[in-house]
Amino acid sequence: MRNSEHSKPGKRDLGITLNANDARVFYANLRRTKSTQGELLTQILHEWAIHPSRFPGNLTLPGQNSVLLQGESLRSYLSRVELAAIETVRASEGNMKATARRLSYERTAFHKRFTRLKAATKAPLFHVDPDGVNGFVSLERLIHRHVHYTLELCNGDKDEACALLEIHRSKLDEILNTSPAVNEERSSNRR
Repeated sequence: MRNSEHSKPGKRDLGITLNANDARVFYANLRRTKSTQGELLTQILHEWAIHPSRFPGNLTLPGQNSVLLQGESLRSYLSRVELAAIETVRASEGNMKATARRLSYERTAFHKRFTRLKAATKAPLFHVDPDGVNGFVSLERLIHRHVHYTLELCNGDKDEACALLEIHRSKLDEILNTSPAVNEERSSNRR
């Protein structure tokens, strides 16, 4: 039917060739949805045609931001997506001032937020300690490290750290006073 004069509009053979992986996904979706090839292809093309990324001024984030990684918290995921959005807008706009304006941020606050997000993504998702049980860090030590990392990120400002950690100042002080490092120091000072 390809290039046939007798073919009706909307019924033409498109001559599409899929690679092996795409073909597996396509046929798996055919079986799952119990659709015909034409129906599934029509649905895919329709979704592609109306996708917001196709409209002027809209930007598309990298695909990995549509996936919540195993073991990733909501806060980590949202931070990762926020950083990707900033980097995508910056690539489009060309500089940080225009990026802040596009994202409706005051420039100084935006720069601080961007710096914190960049610093937070340098931390590993999982903490492994060769001295811990089976190589893993105890929850107490993990909390201690997280609090100290946050304080370092906030240049020692405990109120700002509390805001980032979403805890009260009394809880922060309690964690700092009962942390493994403090307990080890106290016991060594008693000797």
